[in-house]
Amino acid sequence: MMPGCKIGLVAFLFTLPLLLSPAVRAEDPPTLDGLLSRTTRLVVISPHPDDETLGVGGLIQRVIGLKGAVKVVFMTSGAGYP
Repeated sequence: MMPGCKIGLVAFLFTLPLLLSPAVRAEDPPTLDGLLSRTTRLVVISPHPDDETLGVGGLIQRVIGLKGAVKVVFMTSGAGYP
């Protein structure tokens, strides 16, 4: 058997129990509804422009929809690599 096949077989054997085990689900998944209100203040630290939208855009929208305050801090100017 080729070395690449052995690695694939080992990886498959390690993931097989995960595929066969039943899914674990919380009875009452936690929600943010009880934590968000018009007094919510959210600070998002974004390493690059658009990361805040991709990462927590939905949360930002919910806070603004409840009339909360949102500030986004960008860590870079978004310039490309030299």
